[in-house]
Amino acid sequence: SQSAMVGRVSLAALVALLSVCLTVRGDKFDEKHGRHNITQGIRRLYPNYPVDVLLFNDNPKLDGSWFPYPKVKSHDVCYTSAGTGNRKFSITAFNVTDRIPGGDGGFAYITNGGVNSGKLCLHLKTQRGKGYNFIINIWGYFI
Repeated sequence: SQSAMVGRVSLAALVALLSVCLTVRGDKFDEKHGRHNITQGIRRLYPNYPVDVLLFNDNPKLDGSWFPYPKVKSHDVCYTSAGTGNRKFSITAFNVTDRIPGGDGGFAYITNGGVNSGKLCLHLKTQRGKGYNFIINIWGYFI
């Protein structure tokens, strides 16, 4: 009875440890691969001309901050039909590219919209004491 109890406690401890390890691994994977650069969708092309047009091209930049202490800065950007003279569109593809080399740039998170939507909202964030410099290209077609 006591050995069964020790076995259950050991199994519970192993499950808890494994879930913590997998959670930490998942966070590191996201930071390393999924947030500096984001590419989603497919630009449609016919043999001699593009079907999709470049709806938005933006270059948000933010300098790092060390005084009075290293800070993390962030802001939200949203690309909607207001930027196209209120012409409705559908997004078919977009790229968010970090221009700062070596993993020192910022992180981008999709907060709303995306492919097959009429808007794309992103949350852009620096690393502590550093800045960011993104290029954002959004392709789609007008409805």
